[in-house]
Amino acid sequence: MRSDGVKLRDSSATVKAQAEPSRAEREEFANILREGVGAGLLTLPEFETRLDTLYAASSVAELEALVRWLPLSQLPSRRRKGARRMGAVAAAAAIAAAVIVSALFVVARRPAELTAPVISRLGTTTPFQASSELTVIYVTWPKGARDGYIERSVAGYLGSGTEPSFVDHAVSDWPMSYRAISCATACSAGDLTGDVAFGPWYRPNVDAALSEPPPVVEVRAAVDGVDLTIKMGAHESAPVAVVYRDDVYLTTLRNLQSEPGAHDGVVSFHDAEAPGPGSSYAVQACYSDCSPVAIANGFAQLTERSHSAS
Repeated sequence: MRSDGVKLRDSSATVKAQAEPSRAEREEFANILREGVGAGLLTLPEFETRLDTLYAASSVAELEALVRWLPLSQLPSRRRKGARRMGAVAAAAAIAAAVIVSALFVVARRPAELTAPVISRLGTTTPFQASSELTVIYVTWPKGARDGYIERSVAGYLGSGTEPSFVDHAVSDWPMSYRAISCATACSAGDLTGDVAFGPWYRPNVDAALSEPPPVVEVRAAVDGVDLTIKMGAHESAPVAVVYRDDVYLTTLRNLQSEPGAHDGVVSFHDAEAPGPGSSYAVQACYSDCSPVAIANGFAQLTERSHSAS
């Protein structure tokens, strides 16, 4: 006999112990485990593991092994049914309370939804012995961001990490737009999925310039093609002029008049591949993101088109 009053099986009980337990016997032992949770003798994970083992057990002996270490006064066959029912009810209530507390704990510990990073401003820097200014991007990263990227409107991604500023070493003929992307875990620019937040695009503010009348294009036939004279007008500061032939994109021209010291406001272009004197031309001034792809998909910041006189 154990110290807590549980009698050990004698040889005559061996056959019964090796028999497959009935449904009622499994439930009796399951109630003991539930009471163990209610008494604080088992954690919920331990209870769930033992319950899985209980319903998979092939003998009464396996059931007894699951509860043998618990300090209960009797095995199920020796317990009074009334006490067992009361214990089961108490255990069920304890389990329900434990589940509620556990759920509240999980909710309390659940991380807040990852918010989007914000580019606060752009600046410039000139590295030692360099001839060109480089763009500096200043970022405010959200709490919870463990990794991140800066995306250019042209030429992909710039760096990784959550540093407060990044230097773009690419030199472009026009200003670019940028946006920051935050990740809750380490992420790859080639696979920005999962818990990722995309910030808004930070774009040059050129709304006032875009509201001005577009540049004017003049066309003159030449021996080996067509000469275009583009008068930038109010858009002398625009870095690029975009040219279309017969309403199809033709080329972008760097507006050298946007450089300091140039004030005549004219951009010239010779179209040596003009199909004939009947072609029409149109132009736009572009202020940012002036790549052919950005122009085609509407992301570039452009004025309205002006067409050549027919």
